[in-house]
Amino acid sequence: MPAVIKVTALSESSIRRGMRNGTFPACKRLGPRAIGWPESVIRAWVAGTGAASASPGDQPIGPSS
Repeated sequence: MPAVIKVTALSESSIRRGMRNGTFPACKRLGPRAIGWPESVIRAWVAGTGAASASPGDQPIGPSS
């Protein structure tokens, strides 16, 4: 979440609200206590394309980034 907050300049509550409303891409579960997003999905969202599918080989933006 911290990396996505930094890239998008949104607060955590805004990201979570956007996921609920369908205006922000849904996260992927990486483990029991970890979530993340494919980098291309977030970059596309920031660019305004709203693309919500991952490209093959995408690295998630999440705890390991």
